Formats: sequence, C-alpha cells, structure tokens
Amino acid sequence: MSAIAEIFRPGTAAANAARPIGRQEAKHPYQWLYPGPDSREAMPSGVVAVPAIVSPATSASVRVMQYTVPTGFVYVLRRLLMSTNAQAYSPGQQMLLFTLQALYANGPRQVEWLNNLDFPFGEYTTLPGNFRTLLQEIDRPLVFAPLTTLEISVVNNGIQIPAATDTLIGILGGYLHPESDCR
Repeated sequence: MSAIAEIFRPGTAAANAARPIGRQEAKHPYQWLYPGPDSREAMPSGVVAVPAIVSPATSASVRVMQYTVPTGFVYVLRRLLMSTNAQAYSPGQQMLLFTLQALYANGPRQVEWLNNLDFPFGEYTTLPGNFRTLLQEIDRPLVFAPLTTLEISVVNNGIQIPAATDTLIGILGGYLHPESDCR
C-alpha cells in the first residue's frame, strides 16, 4: 500500500465503515428541512374575538388554538403566526402576551423562545378590502412527537375597550411526517 491516503467513495464498503458509530439515518435524511414524499401539509388555526378576553385586572389567558399531533406522525413546525388586528394594541407595551406551548401529561412546557412575546409573530391585517395573513418562518424546524398537544394562548394585560372586530389569530404552519420514516 502506498503512503498516499485512500479516498473513500460514497456507497463503497470502506465509506460505510468510515461513518461514525451509532449514527442512524432516517429513510429521508432531509426530512426536517423539506417534506418527504409521505409527508402531508398541516396548518391548524384558531381565531378568538378580543372582546371575549377583556379582563386586564386579572390578566386572563385565552386559548386561541389547540392541535394534537396524530398517532404515527411527528409534526415539523416551520412557520408560525401569533398576532392580532386590535386597534388599541401597541407592540412592546406588554398589552398582549403571545405563547406557544406543548401540553404533556405532566404539565405544559414552553416551546423554545416562543413564550410571553409582547409583539406579534407574523403579519395579520384586516382592513376594508384587505385581508392578509403572513406566517413568519422559523429559523430551524421544531419537531413534536406523536400525541403532543400544541397550544397558542394570549394574555390580555391592557386592552380594555376593544373594537367589536378586534381578533386574535394563531396558525401553525408545518407538515406531518410518518414516524416510521424517522428511524
């Protein structure tokens, strides 16, 4: 054998042996970046009228939407909208606090940094003749196991006299990927 290093070509037995021990590859290796062939889009959503949560003295929390990941699938969250069209709302003033949390049997857990946000995440506009929702991309996908329940909730700390048309909206943008393909 010569002193020159041997080049391992992909697909050869030598290349396969050179892989790190214990590494498992999924059936579709980029499933967290792109939906696989067996994935399906899932965009659960919810809307709540702001007048229904007016109680700033108690800082009442309201569930805007709730979604449970079906058995046999993982949910890959790629985009998110947590916002309001309330006329009296001013971001950064602690008036409304948006939270995404995962609910488990032993209690709720905050999801990454998406809790107690005092600014909208995404864009939601309802003007005469103009209705627009734009989900904000999440830098890295968030993956949730089967039967995990995701919930978007909002705490009202300061909107005391909302307009009748003021609403809160929550939309999860992602896809369901078969759990069997993740092993």
